[in-house]
Amino acid sequence: MKTLVAALLAAGVLGAPAAAGNILVNPGFEDGGLYPWYQKADYCGPEDWNVTTADFHSGTYSATDRGNKLIAQDFDPIPV
Repeated sequence: MKTLVAALLAAGVLGAPAAAGNILVNPGFEDGGLYPWYQKADYCGPEDWNVTTADFHSGTYSATDRGNKLIAQDFDPIPV
């Protein structure tokens, strides 16, 4: 099977796999703001989603809330 796929790629019948990329905008809140993320639902709690520098994994920023709140970002569908 690998030989068939390699031959089809070489012949130009199949296109090369697309490079993986991030489909989210501002995925790590690296611009220091919440947009284009938004709070989609508020099930309870004293604090809405906001960006902070207090507890980040990489970069400088992270997002936090207190309570049971849903954060979301809308994006176009991607081909698979």
